[in-house]
Amino acid sequence: FKEYCEIMINLNCWEKAIACAPKVSMGYWKSLIERHASILKQNQSEEAFQYQLIGNNISGAMDTLVESEEFEDAKLIKILSESKIFKDPVAGYKEIPAAEDLKTKAMEYQIGKVKEETLEELRKIAHLEAEQFFNSGEVILAATAEFGVNSNTMGISKLIRGNELFLAFCVGKLLKVDCMDEIWQLFGWRAERLNLLEEAAQCYKSCRNSNLISLFAARNNLDITKYQPKSKEELEKLAQESPFLDSILYYILSGNCEQAAKIGAERIQKIMAAKEYDKCGEIVRIESLLQYASIAKLDTETKTVLLYYASLVGYFRSLWLGMTHVMQIILLNCENIEKHTHKVLDIHYETLASLSDSLSVNITQHSQNNILKLIENLSETPNKKIAIEMMKSIEEEYKESFPLFKTPGLFSYNIMGSQLPANANQRSAQVSTFTKVTIKGLAYPINATSVISIEEALEWGFLNKYTPANTGALFN
Repeated sequence: FKEYCEIMINLNCWEKAIACAPKVSMGYWKSLIERHASILKQNQSEEAFQYQLIGNNISGAMDTLVESEEFEDAKLIKILSESKIFKDPVAGYKEIPAAEDLKTKAMEYQIGKVKEETLEELRKIAHLEAEQFFNSGEVILAATAEFGVNSNTMGISKLIRGNELFLAFCVGKLLKVDCMDEIWQLFGWRAERLNLLEEAAQCYKSCRNSNLISLFAARNNLDITKYQPKSKEELEKLAQESPFLDSILYYILSGNCEQAAKIGAERIQKIMAAKEYDKCGEIVRIESLLQYASIAKLDTETKTVLLYYASLVGYFRSLWLGMTHVMQIILLNCENIEKHTHKVLDIHYETLASLSDSLSVNITQHSQNNILKLIENLSETPNKKIAIEMMKSIEEEYKESFPLFKTPGLFSYNIMGSQLPANANQRSAQVSTFTKVTIKGLAYPINATSVISIEEALEWGFLNKYTPANTGALFN
């Protein structure tokens, strides 16, 4: 019989071979099922997963369904597998669970009693399904897919990525999610862009971090005493007595942004001059604080240092967030600043450009591990050490102060703000000053001679609070 089965296989008569295989042995029958399933999968046949199920290859069937983007069927199979309804044909059959038993299993799943490893697999499938919906423009369905299995925060993040910020706020309030602070902060940023300062102030007041409202006042040259319980004299005293980073914060809160900027610029120059690249994480934290202060009136050297490293930090933020469109602009800005200062820095722009090129190719696989692999592939230059330290600091910053962004690539497809700046204009056949690409739709004027697309401007404003004109003015 085995010889007959093999002849049938050679004649591509798999059904006849499988029908006779049990006469040889159940083990042989199962091996034929697996062989046939493998061939069907190679040929991308819709029947492949059916034969994998017959052979009790549950994980293989799930993988096949996920690859063919049949996410609902994959989740159903995983849930049913927990009810032990699928049996190994070689091991023999036990009594099939009654319908009431299956109902109980389903109820256990709904109230969270399924094994954690099962839920983890379901989360992965749900996330892939959500990404498919999102990339097809179905933001609500994407969020729903995440809400079904993953945490509520994942669903909220999908709404924010899809620019459904108001809906994210409503759902977040209803579900009492723990990321309402981030949503309020996003509302505050958006209100600032539209110059709705009173509304922005109300948003920041709703956040648990009391410093946000004070930093907002400093950034917009408002009377800080209205938003800060401590007097200017008390804040300046704290600035003089506090550790380095706290000192910068207190100087900004007191309104003495110039002193804060000078301290920060001196520290950055000291780190880079001594080639202490293991301390580059400090540069991220310095720039994060100083971007709450306008530096337009500083001396040229101090301002240039801060603008250069604000762009460099912005580049690594864009790497973390997967914002590939603006990466080239930020890197070119770094290069332009260096050329104008006539200083040669230990930054190899071609090497960094390779990071953005690699990220663009693998954006659908954007993850923390993928970022680390890209950086590890850099040659042993200061770039690699700088990149590692800055990325560590950026990751820590997001996890501590902005948990919604703790996952790399959260804003891969999102631009901040649904409203356009009032001074955006539209002309025919304009070309982006940085990328040299023809702008489709609205253009944003940087100065009298330079423009970028509105998408580039919005992404820039999320990563770097200073205007691309490099005047030191804040860019909302």
